[in-house]
Amino acid sequence: MSDISDIMDEEFSPDDEYLPGNIFAKEQALAIIGAPGIGKSLLLLQMAVCFLTGRPFLGWPIKKHEFSWLIFQTENNRRRLQNTLKAYKQWLSADEWKVIEERLLMPKLVEGFNSSFYLSDEENKRILRQMITPAQSGVIAFDPLARFRVGNLSTSDGMDATFNAFAELANCGMEGCSLIILHHALRGMEGIKRGFGFNRGSFGRDSGALVGCVRGQINLLPRDEEDNTKLAVICGKGNNGEEFKAFGIKLNRDTMIYEVDPSFDYQAFKATVAGEPVTHQKLTPKDVALLVTDIPLTKKDLVSSIMEERGCQKSNAYKAILTAEGVSIKRNEHGLYIPI
Repeated sequence: MSDISDIMDEEFSPDDEYLPGNIFAKEQALAIIGAPGIGKSLLLLQMAVCFLTGRPFLGWPIKKHEFSWLIFQTENNRRRLQNTLKAYKQWLSADEWKVIEERLLMPKLVEGFNSSFYLSDEENKRILRQMITPAQSGVIAFDPLARFRVGNLSTSDGMDATFNAFAELANCGMEGCSLIILHHALRGMEGIKRGFGFNRGSFGRDSGALVGCVRGQINLLPRDEEDNTKLAVICGKGNNGEEFKAFGIKLNRDTMIYEVDPSFDYQAFKATVAGEPVTHQKLTPKDVALLVTDIPLTKKDLVSSIMEERGCQKSNAYKAILTAEGVSIKRNEHGLYIPI
């Protein structure tokens, strides 16, 4: 049988696609990148909870999986983790919380002010191997990459060696084990500018070799210099499917869960970062009426037309229709919008 025949005959389960567009999937590596302190660790913890309980993650539907999550992290103290987990416990049902207690593993690796567990040390690698249970570990995460590094991350050799150490440890898990790597991006406006557009794949600090190792990359960018609970979520890389469109999230302080923020305007965000004037924020009733002058549209199609015409988010398109309705547009007998 030829190689092509082998490929064509192979069967794949839809359950192996963990996030839309295969940005994260079985036996694949995902990078989550953002500036220090932006909320990467918190988002990773939420992701684990959602996967283990089957709750939606950032608006994406999630199928509940039976494997465990093993998170190796060194920078977040136990008190902070406890406070977050207490909030999750209130958010979840008793049965869901029992699953979290059984399948979310977060071993203590460092003591005191030490926050490094370098995998250039063979003893450290041996310790981690002993913590990985082949029968359970479906996802293994390292948070952050720099604290587990092998060599100089500013070089391709150092980044490749570090990723290979992660991959070797992930293979200690059961067949189909997946890998998540959290990595720092540059701080400040220049760092943010690298998080979207043509530069989005090079968002991570140090060598750019990491983006070549992972199959998917999620970039987290701050949206408000005075409110660190608001983030922009950008697809930095999606090798195996369609990249997701940028969207905004906001932290619910009561549940410690990031929720999708429908008020986020991606085009306005990009213009702000670039220092350009935002020209599309206000859409007059007359502008809306022009879109239905030639062809009557359903509300859904009118929303799509506004978004395409002005590059705004869905929430702003709905607001524009609400403002225009009864002023410049109305519904005809078929329920379609037409000019007044």
